[in-house]
Amino acid sequence: MEYITNVFGATIDIANARTTFSDEDTWVGGLIWGHPEESLFIGTGIIDGPVSMETYMLDAAPDRVDAGWEDVSEVSFWASGIEPVIVAGTEDFIAGTSPAFAARIDEAGEGWYRIRVHALGRDVLAREWTEAVVEHYLVLAWKAPEAAPLVYRVGSNIAREAIEAHGLGGLRGR
Repeated sequence: MEYITNVFGATIDIANARTTFSDEDTWVGGLIWGHPEESLFIGTGIIDGPVSMETYMLDAAPDRVDAGWEDVSEVSFWASGIEPVIVAGTEDFIAGTSPAFAARIDEAGEGWYRIRVHALGRDVLAREWTEAVVEHYLVLAWKAPEAAPLVYRVGSNIAREAIEAHGLGGLRGR
């Protein structure tokens, strides 16, 4: 599903996706981050404003990473099957107004999933507020056993700076 969601505080929520990260703050590829036993988040370049989002639930893992994306990372998450796992800006999630509520990424019910996040344009207006859509995200999810994080691509300065500050947080490539 394609939609626009609003970033608030340089994050997009992957709401109700539980992690098993052991560190207090874990970053994967400078793109996905989370806390132990809490939801996951996508770190954005902009501080506040709209971003274009595509989210899809797949039957199996994609066999390749599409060209053209600057940053691509993948992690496992646990879905309870009770609260929907959605990808939405914090403000939209709190208000319950985002179209993301129609685009659950845990449609297969309770269990382990993988999520691959693709990002483009995070450096365009880094650390700025904007009313224009300058960042684009593709989120793919599928049911799969828990596995180590993977980092496929690090191309933005935002990702490199997060890696410098927090580490890579994943295994490079697959």
